[in-house]
Amino acid sequence: DRLNVELDKINSKENQDKLQSLIDELTDVKTFAGMTTVTGKGMCVTISFPASFSYSSIQSYLTLTINDLRASNAQAISINGERIMAMSELRVSSKGQIAVNGRIIAAPYEIHAIGDSSSLQSGMFLGGEGIIPIMQSKGATVEWKMKNDIIINACKTEDFKMDQMTPIE
Repeated sequence: DRLNVELDKINSKENQDKLQSLIDELTDVKTFAGMTTVTGKGMCVTISFPASFSYSSIQSYLTLTINDLRASNAQAISINGERIMAMSELRVSSKGQIAVNGRIIAAPYEIHAIGDSSSLQSGMFLGGEGIIPIMQSKGATVEWKMKNDIIINACKTEDFKMDQMTPIE
């Protein structure tokens, strides 16, 4: 009889609502952290640099592009399929190649961003002084288009490194 009372408590509407609320919150946190594949409208930018560009220059332009998308309220970003997260790094590898999240990527560089299309476009151009016109003026080939069906994959589990920190509650 006591077990039935406890089971009824567990199955109560109030507990089911609390459980659903926790599931929804977990889904939101995982999505924000980049742990889920997401879809939405936004902008795709494809960039090719002339052979005369150094890898460090390419790294700088790609970093500026990602930062400008973030500043334009992009909610999710990827470059050549690599999800950009809070702890992502974009750098020149020891072999002189571009690496994102420790993985080598090659040209052309395809950056996808989900967010308000007009905000993303405005942030990339800034009245002719944004990162796209700047790269074009330096000789890069930049193509861009707005899309309604961008898919950005979840990050890879091994990209989460949390062995050096402990949460404070």
